Amino acid sequence: MKLKAFIPILILFSIVSAIEIWGEEIYLHQGDPRLIFWTKPLLMPILVVYLWLNTKFKTLFDRLVVAGFFFGWIGDMFLMVKNDDLFVFGLASFLICHIFYISAFILNIRKSDHKMSVINKIILALLPLFYLIVLYSYLYPHIVGKEETKPFLIPVSVYAVTIVTMCLFALWRIGGTNRKSAALIILGAFTFVISDSLIALNKFVDPFPHANLFIMFTYCLAQLWIATGSILHHQKAKA
Repeated sequence: MKLKAFIPILILFSIVSAIEIWGEEIYLHQGDPRLIFWTKPLLMPILVVYLWLNTKFKTLFDRLVVAGFFFGWIGDMFLMVKNDDLFVFGLASFLICHIFYISAFILNIRKSDHKMSVINKIILALLPLFYLIVLYSYLYPHIVGKEETKPFLIPVSVYAVTIVTMCLFALWRIGGTNRKSAALIILGAFTFVISDSLIALNKFVDPFPHANLFIMFTYCLAQLWIATGSILHHQKAKA
């Protein structure tokens, strides 16, 4: 199915994302946050418009994804200000974002005629769970090893389990929707994990050069892929 306004949205989203990422670098090196304040609040609304143009939010699946975008936008606002006191609020916002995504994926799975076997679910779960164990094992001593980061242990642990759960349900949609929708949402989910892993490594282990560039690039890709995959699923259901 043809995506409405895909090229204009892609161009607009790419420009705004590029300016935001450039703004992150300016903020890091010059302390000027103005570009971020002008562009970051626009990212999720652009994707909401994209989703509305293609779906009109007619199904519960669409509305759950939009709710996820809304809490992603709230998270963007909290993390836009580099402040440890607001980091947990940003984390909580994105946790709720992922819960809405999980709810949408579960709804898709339950309404589908395709029932994935338990064995296949376990096999698909191996990679995300292995990644969670390895990353958490690496991060744990760094988080508990500093007094200033110890309070983040429980929030980070809950968030890590939640985002990996989102990946699992994205994988378990296979067979319950068309291949393009399944593939794009899986790509989006795993790219989201990469983005958040970079945040954790940069914050709790050791800051690395151009961290915000890589974090925002993967984050924007993840949300764009989730939006496009959601639209493709809607159009299949409509057809």
